[in-house]
Amino acid sequence: MRIVKVLLLFLICFSAVIALIIFFFITSIKEKDGGQIINPIINSMSKSSQQVLSLFTKGVDQQIANSVAQSNGIYSVVVIDLKNNQTYSLNPDQTYNSASLYKLWVMAATFQAIEDGKISKTDVISDSIENLNKSFKIASDEAELKSGIIKTTVGNALEKTITISDNYSALLLTKKLGLPTINLFLKKEQFTHSKTSILPLTSASDIALFYFKLYNHQLVNYESSSEMIELLKRQEINDRIPKYLPKNISIAHKTGELGTVKHDAGIVFTPMGDFILVMLSNTDDPKIAAEKMAKLSQQIYLDFTSSH
Repeated sequence: MRIVKVLLLFLICFSAVIALIIFFFITSIKEKDGGQIINPIINSMSKSSQQVLSLFTKGVDQQIANSVAQSNGIYSVVVIDLKNNQTYSLNPDQTYNSASLYKLWVMAATFQAIEDGKISKTDVISDSIENLNKSFKIASDEAELKSGIIKTTVGNALEKTITISDNYSALLLTKKLGLPTINLFLKKEQFTHSKTSILPLTSASDIALFYFKLYNHQLVNYESSSEMIELLKRQEINDRIPKYLPKNISIAHKTGELGTVKHDAGIVFTPMGDFILVMLSNTDDPKIAAEKMAKLSQQIYLDFTSSH
């Protein structure tokens, strides 16, 4: 009888171990096949600010380091080769004032609200300049506009928010959605360094994750992701990433600038393959930072196309 009890206990323990092994095996498969496919990329970003994988030919990593050297400020750079998901990163988790990059989240959260049936592109949104300035605590000496009424549709506000970075179109959409809705979107999509508030913050790793999900049509749904990419391709502020790149290629990107910060981030589509480029900065001379970004973008493009 005692032997039987021992055998039963052994079988129970053995079964529990097997069950745990199966559970972790299945979980691992889900993470690889159906989970957040960005995770390995973000992990690789976090391991080292100096890692350089086969995206870059010999010496380009040093050129990138040189491009941000001897600058009075901070730079972050993330590049993802979308053919093989290989990544280069410099200071990926450094947080910055997002400036107008927060409009990426406003755009995506708006598309989510449209998908959920809460609003439509034809809905009319309207408010006074005074109310918007007050709601978002914009001081009178900092406000672009002082008075008047803004009235437009959700669709037109989306277009202007992205293509010309119109601040009041973005504020109208933000007020329509509500800050809690946008922050819930950030949490859901795991943009852990980003938040929307009176002072929105973000990091290069979060912006890279945004574009990676967008490129893989994981934001909202396939159709909405495609629409957002096309909207970003119509960007009219092109003094950074696109400045020295061929005019016949498509670039879906969004800029940001406010005070000492200067950003640009997007997807560069080339005949040799596509890549994500994120460049954030906080320096004592934003104009010089913008030119550094433009030249760095050119170097990365040349290296990418020559190595593919």
